Amino acid sequence: MVINRISLKGFKNFRDEITWKLDKINLIKGENGTGKSTLAVDSILFVIFGYSSQTLEKLVTRSLKKKEMFGRIELEDKGKKLIIVRTYPTSLTIFENGIKL
Repeated sequence: MVINRISLKGFKNFRDEITWKLDKINLIKGENGTGKSTLAVDSILFVIFGYSSQTLEKLVTRSLKKKEMFGRIELEDKGKKLIIVRTYPTSLTIFENGIKL
């Protein structure tokens, strides 16, 4: 499985939507509290599996009035292009090669 892109909104310190395009090798660098673990661990666990190392409520950006968050991961696995979209309160949508499953 290769993750090509991650998008987050309302997720911990990422209040506004932000997208990272990933290559084969990626370096995540930053000061403490800037979102390295959020990107590398929590976002992937939340979007793909629906949980994280913290409770889901703690992942929602604290300053938002509506406690909602969004995560999207685009990946390739065994020749299939998959898009996984998860929101909180939780809903899950998966697309395989552009077709909603």
